[in-house]
Amino acid sequence: MSETPSNIERLPLEHPLPDEIQEMTRDDTVCKFCGVSYLIHHEVKRLEKELEKVEAELQKYKGCEERERVLKIEVEKLKTSLSEKDMILHDREASIEHLKSNIKVKEDELWKAIQQAEAAQKQLESETAASNKLREWRKDMMQRLPLLKASLSDEKQALGSVKSEFKDYQNKMAAINKKITGVIQKVCKKEKQVVEGILSRATEAEKLSSSLQSQLTDAQQQMASNSTHGQMLQEAEDRIRQMTSRYAELEAREQELQDKLQKASTEVRSAKSEAIQFKEILRNKTQEVEDSQRQRAKHEQFLSNSINKLQEELRCRAEEAQDYQRELGELKEREAERKRRVDSNLNTKMEASARELRQLQEALDNARKDCSALRDEREAMVASHQHRIEQLKQSFAQRIQEADGWPEKLNESLSKEREKHAQEIASLEERLHKSFQVDLEIQKQRNDELILKYKQELSSAETKMKNNIQRERDSLKARLDSLERELFDSKKLSNDQEKGLREEIESLKRITAELRKHVAEGDSRNTGEFQAMRAELQEAEQDLASVQRDKLELQKKLDQNKEEVAFLQETVGRECEERLELTEALSKAREQLLVHQRGTSIANSTSTGRSSHSQLSLGGSSSPHQPTSPKGNPPSGLRRGSGGGGQSGGSKGARNSGSGGGGV
Repeated sequence: MSETPSNIERLPLEHPLPDEIQEMTRDDTVCKFCGVSYLIHHEVKRLEKELEKVEAELQKYKGCEERERVLKIEVEKLKTSLSEKDMILHDREASIEHLKSNIKVKEDELWKAIQQAEAAQKQLESETAASNKLREWRKDMMQRLPLLKASLSDEKQALGSVKSEFKDYQNKMAAINKKITGVIQKVCKKEKQVVEGILSRATEAEKLSSSLQSQLTDAQQQMASNSTHGQMLQEAEDRIRQMTSRYAELEAREQELQDKLQKASTEVRSAKSEAIQFKEILRNKTQEVEDSQRQRAKHEQFLSNSINKLQEELRCRAEEAQDYQRELGELKEREAERKRRVDSNLNTKMEASARELRQLQEALDNARKDCSALRDEREAMVASHQHRIEQLKQSFAQRIQEADGWPEKLNESLSKEREKHAQEIASLEERLHKSFQVDLEIQKQRNDELILKYKQELSSAETKMKNNIQRERDSLKARLDSLERELFDSKKLSNDQEKGLREEIESLKRITAELRKHVAEGDSRNTGEFQAMRAELQEAEQDLASVQRDKLELQKKLDQNKEEVAFLQETVGRECEERLELTEALSKAREQLLVHQRGTSIANSTSTGRSSHSQLSLGGSSSPHQPTSPKGNPPSGLRRGSGGGGQSGGSKGARNSGSGGGGV
């Protein structure tokens, strides 16, 4: 079984070289013909020291790998703690936003409560104004009541005077009627007598004219029979002229009498028409008196009814004023109690919310400080790790170059000896190949174990990530549920407020309808109350519109919260993808590191194998080729050192050949 380089037996120097020989340059200690150092044993010891240094560095690197793994674990822990802190910070910010929204909601509720209190105060003021108006109206009615009574008594006196005047007027009209009837009768009698005289005269004149006509005819006959009687004819003519003149006078008098008769008849007709008019006026006056009596009775009835109504209304208004006073006192007490309760609740809530806000602000500041410190620490650690990795890479490359340079020099110096010891080298290479295969198997097993371990860590990280994602999803779902509950509560509250406002509007509508009825039945002084109620109705409608606007604002806030939840889900998905990419990059880096470590181990094994070959060849060829100094004879101390070195080198070469390439 092959031995590892740590198990190689290292013998101390029995006869160390003097300092002046050790301080000699390499050109003075190397043969100019074969290129082999005179101080081969010293070179071997120097190589052993360098090997120890390399082993120490490898051991240090092994510890560095362990430390790097521990640091990676710590970095992962810090990343997880940072993500948890970020989550806590996000939750705190969300809770702060939620508290801010709650504070806004509470402020809105406070503002609404203040508005309701102001509306109640306005309603109370309007009710007090209405009660004051009712008191003033009652006082006015009480002041107007004696005036109404006095006006009623005056109207009664005026009605009595009207009755007396109507009686006097009736008496006067009766006397006037009697006088008119007497005058009419007298005139009628006179006219009748005149008409009768005129008629008698007319009959007489007709009789006279007929007699005169008969006389004229007789006279004409006599004239015709007695034409000689001229004197008689002349007398007859005179008498005829007299009779004709008298007849003309009688006709003129008859005409005058007819005119007088017509005048008398017209006067009689006018008197009759005046009598008819006086009768109509009398009938109208009697009707007016009856109407005035009926109106007086109605007015008295209306006044008595209005007085009764006023007294009843004054009693009702007094009772209503007392009820209003009681309700006003109760409302004032309730309003004061509600204000005190609202103020105390608001003060306690504001203090609690302020305390919570301060605590959350402090926690937020602490979390931000922690996050900034963790970020700085992470950046410093990442920078230090990257710097250390770069240093390790450079040192590894330098070591590999140095390790690759040593075999080339040895191959140049030992090209002749390799030809002689080809068989030994072939056998040694076979043994080294076998040991190298064994070491490769061991390293492969270790690498498989590391890969399995990394896969387990990766799976555990993925499970942790999935758990974190699930936790974040659950928290987001819970937050969404809480937001939906808040929306439902706000909708319910807005619906309740809307329902309450509608009920208030309905009650105000009923009150306005009753007030309109009262206004229609009673006085027009209650228009101010109706306007106040209308204003309250408009305020209630405005409150309903504000509640609907608040409802729309809450809906908008819910949409914004949903958008924020979607954005958070997208950010969580992106963070998960970034974490997966980081884990993949970390696994690739680990694989590259394993490949690099494997290459360095193979290079180290080959360099150790070549050094062992060179030592064996040098140990075998030390006796036939004795080194010579440039003057021909080497110093005695040098010969002693080379002889001791040859023995120890031979034993060392044998041990190395037996051990093979165990330093892989």
